[in-house]
Parts: sequence; structure tokens; C-alpha cells
Amino acid sequence: MIFFKAIYILFGIIFVVWQGLFYYSWHPMRVTRNRHVREILLNTSSSLLGWLVGYYLLFYRTGWPISTLDLKFSDLILFLIAFYGMNGELPNVMINKLKFGKD
Repeated sequence: MIFFKAIYILFGIIFVVWQGLFYYSWHPMRVTRNRHVREILLNTSSSLLGWLVGYYLLFYRTGWPISTLDLKFSDLILFLIAFYGMNGELPNVMINKLKFGKD
């Protein structure tokens, strides 16, 4: 189990750095210098959140290796946060789709 956790953490670190610092290769856009720093912080934190929630779901909530699976509706919400965070789409979903932070 330690091997699987180490592999997950390694992939998590790689993708957090890749989606945070190199977000413009995933989501091409023209931005100013100030917005560039905000985008790096936003994408890095949302990717980190996604990988942390995925770690919790995989290794703690489901009890890796999966022995007794007792999922609830809240696990679906956590899965969606993990999925969108890992894909780098969590800021887009939160701001544009759910209208958080908009009037």
C-alpha cells in the first residue's frame, strides 16, 4: 500500500507543478503579468486541492485496497472536486459554471 501511495503522491506533485506553473500550455490565453501570477496561484491551489481530495477518497474513504465500499452522496461531491481539480478545470467550474465570485 505504501508503494501505491508513493506513486500517487509522485504523480500528484508532477501534475500540480505542471498545471500550476505551465497552465498556459493547457489553457492558452493572453494575460497580463499581474493576471499571470494570479492564474498560477489559482491553478496550482485548485490542482493541489483536487489531488488531496482524490488521495482522501482513494486511500481513506474507500479503504484502499477496497474492502467495504459504503459510498454516500457527499463522496460524489468530493469526487467531482477531485476530478475537476486534477484536470485543472476547478477554477473554471467554480467561477463560470457555478457563478461563485460573480454578481
